[in-house]
Amino acid sequence: MRVSDVFRSTNKIIQVDGRAALRVAIRLMREHNVGALLVRSDGTCSTRLLSERDVIDALAARGSAVLEEYVDNVVPAGCISCRPDDPIHHVMREMTQHRVRHLPVQDGSDVVGILSIGDIIKAQLDTMSLENRILREEVILKQAGKC
Repeated sequence: MRVSDVFRSTNKIIQVDGRAALRVAIRLMREHNVGALLVRSDGTCSTRLLSERDVIDALAARGSAVLEEYVDNVVPAGCISCRPDDPIHHVMREMTQHRVRHLPVQDGSDVVGILSIGDIIKAQLDTMSLENRILREEVILKQAGKC
């Protein structure tokens, strides 16, 4: 299974300006029910993501005053990403190693979406369910043939 098998390219990418206050980013996350935002800086998109974990870490370290700081001051400098043709097992390993739950999906230099660990789990469960149903049908057919 590959990222392109899991990722729905129709997902809207929710973005926040790096010069917006952190409270604005939090509101966007809540309004769109997402756990990460793509951060734009100087009018350009980058592969930097602001995640719920980044918000919690900033609040714990700097207190509620951080809510008025720029997103650029809170978002981590680097961000790993994945490509549509990456194998899911590789992406899962990267997410585990870096302890992240969201990755930008890049097609060349374009960010085409954000893949979440929830997307991966849902795809894995759907695959297991399909395999289970196929195996049950094969068992039923074999049992019917023996009667």
